[in-house]
Amino acid sequence: MRRPFISLNMLLAALVAGLLCICVLSVWQPISFQQQRSERERVVKQRLLAIGQAQTRFLARHGHYAASLDSLDVPDSVKEIPYSSGGFQFVLRTGMKKNRDGRDVPVMECGAVYEDYLEGLNAREIEYLNEEAAAEGRYPGLRIGDINIPNNHAGNWE
Repeated sequence: MRRPFISLNMLLAALVAGLLCICVLSVWQPISFQQQRSERERVVKQRLLAIGQAQTRFLARHGHYAASLDSLDVPDSVKEIPYSSGGFQFVLRTGMKKNRDGRDVPVMECGAVYEDYLEGLNAREIEYLNEEAAAEGRYPGLRIGDINIPNNHAGNWE
């Protein structure tokens, strides 16, 4: 007769252990996501800054920004978005905008969206970042420059 009592205690202990694991994971997953996101963004920012410096040199020589990453003198590894499995390159856009004096000023932006450099991480967290950026009217990822406003290659994280 003691046997069912022991089995019930073991079942309760297993249930408590399972709930404890769920609680720990629910706290640990967002922390882990933020740590991995920070590390990945550090690398993406370094590459974007390198592209911005190359664009500054190109502008000084040619009077306009390079329209493609292939026109810049940067290694292929800098052109690729880190952590993306498809070997995606940063998206580069260039153009001309009139400033307050009415003069045409070259503008450019170069960026990577969350889905590309956070690939493989928690999809729900990435979706939340996209929704938050859309609600605030921000670029959904990291970028330097702005195709609409001359900003001297400022990063959207600054």
